[in-house]
Amino acid sequence: MNEFIPRTRAPAESDPHWISTKYGGLNECIIINSRTGSVLPNCVGYAWGRAYELLKTKPELPKTDARTWFPSYEGYSRGQVPQLGAIACWGGTRYGHVAVVESIGPDYIICSQSNYFGIRWERVKCWKSGSIYISGMGNHAFQGFIYLPVKWDALGTGSGGTGPYKNVDEIALAIIRGTGPWYKCYGQN
Repeated sequence: MNEFIPRTRAPAESDPHWISTKYGGLNECIIINSRTGSVLPNCVGYAWGRAYELLKTKPELPKTDARTWFPSYEGYSRGQVPQLGAIACWGGTRYGHVAVVESIGPDYIICSQSNYFGIRWERVKCWKSGSIYISGMGNHAFQGFIYLPVKWDALGTGSGGTGPYKNVDEIALAIIRGTGPWYKCYGQN
């Protein structure tokens, strides 16, 4: 199992995780920039490349429209509770949206993402509303999370531990019990 390391900066334009295999990179998603072979800006190309970066191997994820990711039967378990490194999925629009969970708060998640022919890379706060998360672009059609097999520590720092906090429910229990550094357990300093 590979270690979760949160992404806090945009990937380099030359990073092979976001360059098409047709241009010597690792990414199998559609090419957005035919001059460079970049699959960005595009949420599918970004999330697929981020999964490759985290797993250190080709992910078993769709390369199709984001709205198809959660209901597909490929590769990984799925659920409704956020975990570090999970892929958050939304339907509701023609193409849907996917983003990668980089940090978990008490009523929000911080995701890294890209937007089709829009923003190349950004970190956004997705607020919880009832049992769903609203995307950084305001999409309410939350489908769920695809869980990548990555390990993380209690602080989400990627120091190699398999810490006790991997989702919001476990963080809440730690706060209630008064165990652990609750002021740091959301993956933030």
